[in-house]
Amino acid sequence: MSPSTGPRLVLVGPPASGKTTVGTAAAGALGLAFRDTDADVAAETGSSIADLFVQQGEA
Repeated sequence: MSPSTGPRLVLVGPPASGKTTVGTAAAGALGLAFRDTDADVAAETGSSIADLFVQQGEA
């Protein structure tokens, strides 16, 4: 993951609260790139977040 410059919008919330849906819409409306950190972690590790939690725990 490389650092980005310029404006950012960070959404934080519980699982299944709509962060990806709202983030995608907001990024499109604001002309910003959308980045999903779950997807970044999955690409880096080769495992989904759910699988990592099972394998390593959440803490």
